Amino acid sequence: MTGLLAIDLFALVIFALGFLLAFKPGVFRALRGRGADRERGVSEEVASALRIAGVMVMAFSLTICVFANLIVRYSAASAAAGS
Repeated sequence: MTGLLAIDLFALVIFALGFLLAFKPGVFRALRGRGADRERGVSEEVASALRIAGVMVMAFSLTICVFANLIVRYSAASAAAGS
């Protein structure tokens, strides 16, 4: 069960990074050390690509969380039914 909590926490961190990448790119750049003071104008194509990548990262983190929970619950149910 501790492993499942670790996976869920990892998925939550990835989800937060994806959210920052998609909707708050200035904050994401500041976390990476680029700094918001060096904010350059980005083209619409780059901004759109960052939004798409951020949403994909958020979806991936939700998938990790859901599948990990399903696997743990299924294995626990099958172990209980087998004994």
